[in-house]
Order: sequence, then structure tokens, then C-alpha cells
Amino acid sequence: MGSLRADPVYGLDGRWSWITAALCSWVLFLAMSGLCASGVLYYGIIDTFGTTREEASWPVTLPDSLLNLAGALMGLLCRWLSCRTVLLVCCLLTGFGISICFFARGILFLSIMFGALHGLSLAGIFVSINAILAQHFDKRRNTAFSLLMAVTGLNGFLIPPLVQFFYSTYGSRGAFLLLGAVLFNAFPAAIPIKSPAWVTRTKTFHFGFRNVPFRRRSKVMPVTKRLSLSDDKTKGTEYRFGPVDEAHNSDGLVTLREEDDTSKNLVLKSVNHTIVDKMPKLGRKTFSISSWKTIATHFLTVSFCIDSISITALIVSITTFILVSVDLATDRGVTASKVLYIQYVFSAADITFRALVGFIVDRNILSLQAVMLIGFFIQAIAFEILVWVFALPSMMMCSVLIGMSSGFRMPLQAPILIEDFGVDLLPVMMGGANFFLGLVNVARPTLIGYCRDQLGKYDMLLHILAAVNFVVACIWTLRLLMRRQRKTKEVDTALHGQPNRNAGEQLAAGGLRSIS
Repeated sequence: MGSLRADPVYGLDGRWSWITAALCSWVLFLAMSGLCASGVLYYGIIDTFGTTREEASWPVTLPDSLLNLAGALMGLLCRWLSCRTVLLVCCLLTGFGISICFFARGILFLSIMFGALHGLSLAGIFVSINAILAQHFDKRRNTAFSLLMAVTGLNGFLIPPLVQFFYSTYGSRGAFLLLGAVLFNAFPAAIPIKSPAWVTRTKTFHFGFRNVPFRRRSKVMPVTKRLSLSDDKTKGTEYRFGPVDEAHNSDGLVTLREEDDTSKNLVLKSVNHTIVDKMPKLGRKTFSISSWKTIATHFLTVSFCIDSISITALIVSITTFILVSVDLATDRGVTASKVLYIQYVFSAADITFRALVGFIVDRNILSLQAVMLIGFFIQAIAFEILVWVFALPSMMMCSVLIGMSSGFRMPLQAPILIEDFGVDLLPVMMGGANFFLGLVNVARPTLIGYCRDQLGKYDMLLHILAAVNFVVACIWTLRLLMRRQRKTKEVDTALHGQPNRNAGEQLAAGGLRSIS
């Protein structure tokens, strides 16, 4: 497998890896279109169904919430089934969940289909795409994730005006129908996406049967001997046949053994041979996963808490800004024809920095910790300034700053988890981090409704977002300082250890000379 990993075409960072990255980018671009157009859909729901802003925010908030709340479940499904299976099924369901909203007659229907079904599908797509892409890259992993997020960010340019056209021409129901049709195009691109070949490993199971005469091999059945690491992540898989004579086995089952013994008139052969068909049928496949306790302990670490809080602050801030930007600008006197300029400049800055950040980190220009610190600090300043400005150019400048900070950190969600926990645990750890994010997102409609419907404006909401980003920036400042201090200690240890070893070598050499 080592030579396969180094293959220039199919190996790590090889040509097929970049093709996979391009396909993953296209799939995620389409899948996230519904979230990107949430501002237009939110305004359309208010206009079409005549609901309050709090009620209208539920259908457009639930997909984002379930994208995160269901992340842990989808991570487990990726380990139990395969990332590819989860991806294909969810690509079919995500478009259906939006298209069916054409028949909506109220908020409940929208919340179930667009909110729940579409949101669950997004969770599966997001987790599986990130896991598969991480498996294909090593040295250029940050660059690959930058490509993924940069292409995904292009939907900020293309999807809102497209959905706005659908809404203006066909109404909100027609907009849902046509947007769902667009999302169905993700399925063909998802078909070639799969885990790399070297992830597949061969497990050789040896089967032992008791009291089975050799002559009874007239009827046979085949047994598969190859299991994919991506298809079956379980460890210590055990197969058992039952029932049998308890005199030979106390639990009444025959355990499959790793031995080959035909001297006692028994049929014991490895799985690439055939097995007697007249044995009792295969009862069950027992999954023994000894690593679950270890995985659970990772959720209690300081690193996971920091990563989860950071991802939550990032996503909640960005999605909230996208959600309320149209309504915020309208409240401040911006005409409807110019409102989308705020999202245009946000998307331009976001995409530009998404494309650059991978190169910056992979070339060691800035560390992951430094990039996260800068991004949160800029975003805190931008949200606070947005409270005090009312002119369109000033709001556009704040939108640029928020887009810069978003692009600086958005591609690094998976890399920061990989740096702390490794590639193998990425689906589960990302699911856990997104679950925490989903819990926070559930409270967002109430907060939005209170700020706008009760207080009459979004100023308190913007103050809260600025404060949260500033606190997280302080956390990353401490983490960066601790990392540098740890590196300094490692360098000092290496430097102080070297003279001691040289002195020992010189002393030994002097002793040899004195003996001679």
C-alpha cells in the first residue's frame, strides 16, 4: 500500500485526488445553495405566508441547525456503512426536500421538508465530503479544503440572484421548486466520489467448524474475504455460527478461529475456500468496537471544546449575517434593487480569502492558530461597526470585512480537527463539533425574533455577535501563545541536550585515549 500512496496518479495528493476535490467542490456548491439563498427565501416566506419574522426564521434556520445536530449521527453512519453510501443517498434527498415545498401551505410543512429533510441531507453530504477529501490529501490538504470552500462560496454570487429571479417571476413556491431541481444535479457528480484505494484493507478471517465431516462438502457457499476500511470501520469484527453442542462451546456458538487443521476429520479452511452449506445459517455479525470509549474521551478534551466553540462562533455569525442582511439593509433605507450588493461584496471577499488561506497555511506563512485569531478579531470589529453605520457604502465595507474573516477560517474547520485528532476520527469529531453548533442554532430564531420584533432593530444581535467573536479571538490568542511557548521549550530541550551528549562523547573519547 505504501507504493500506492506515492503513486502520482492515484496516490496521496495525486491527480485523481485533485479530480475528487473538484467533484466534491461541485457537490458541496450545489448542496449549500439552499442555505446561501436563505435571505431571499426568508423574505419570500414572510411575504407569501404573512407570518412573523420569528415564525418565518424557523424553516430557514432548521436546515442549518440539523446540518450540525445530525453531524454526529452521519459520522457514525459513515463509519458503519460508508462515506460514499451516505453521500449518494443524501444527494438525492436534499433536492427532493426543497422541491416538495412547492406544495407548502404553511410554516409547518416548510419546517418539515425544507427544514428537517433538507437539513439532515446536508449533514450527510457535509460530513462525508470532508471525510473523503481528507483521505485523499496529506501535504496539500489545506489547499484542497481551500479549493472546496472557495468553489462552495461561489454560490454566494450565483444562487441569491438566481433565487431572487425565481421568486420575482414564479413566487416563493416556484422558487422552492426550481431551486430543488438545481440541487438534483449534485447526484451525478457524487457517483465517482469514493475513498481512495489504499484505504481498502484486506482482513483474513479463518473459520473453524466442529464435527463437520470432510465428505459433506458437496454443497457450498462463498464467503467474502475483503472488507473496505471506509465501508466497515469496525475493529475486532467477529463472526459466529450457532447453535452447536454446548459440550464443545459453553456459549452454544462456534467462534471463527485463525487456524488451519484438517487432521481431525474437520473442515477448517480460510475464507478464500468454500464452507459447507449444511451448517446452520449465519446468525449475526457482531461489531466489537473497542475504541468507542477512547473516542468519547476526546469529546471531553480542552482541544475539542475550543474547536467546537470556534466552529460554532464562525458558522453562527456568518449564517446569521446572511440571514438578516436583506432585512437589515431594508430597515436602514436601502432600496430592494441595491440590497444584494451587500451579499455580493461579502461573497467576493469570502471567496478570495478561501482560495488564499490554504496556500498561506501549507507554505507556513501563518499557522492555523494565527489564521483563526486574525479571522475572529476582524469579524468582531466588523459586527460592532455595523451597529453604527446606515449608509450603503459603509454597510458594504463591513460586509467585506465579514467576508474576509469568513474566508480566512471557513476552509480550516476540518484541518483544525485533523491537527488535534487525526484523519481517522474526523467524521465523528466533526459530527460532535457540529452537534454543539446545532444546539446553539436552535436558539437563534428566538433571539432574532426578540431583537427585531420586540426591540424593533437588530442592534443587540450585532452586539452579541461582536462580543462572542472577541471572546473566541482571546481564546485563540492564548492557544497561539501556548503553542509558541511549547515549541520554545522543545527547541531549548534539543539545544541543551546536544552539548551534554557532546560532552559525554568527549569524555568517553578521552577515557579511551588514556587507556591506550
